[in-house]
Amino acid sequence: MILPIREAEGIRNELLEFDSIVVRVEPEQEEPGRKAYHIALSFIGLTVKARALIHRYVSEQSEYA
Repeated sequence: MILPIREAEGIRNELLEFDSIVVRVEPEQEEPGRKAYHIALSFIGLTVKARALIHRYVSEQSEYA
């Protein structure tokens, strides 16, 4: 996963490597012509650094929602 992380100088991309499992897809059934789906993932084997960066990214996104 590549996360864009905001810094004082701008945005930097942070590469995170880990395993994950898809736990939910919306809509549940395939729809012809649909170009995007919402998915929920369960992350496996996250390092402390990766967990902190994901938390930071989600927090930043909720500020702009």
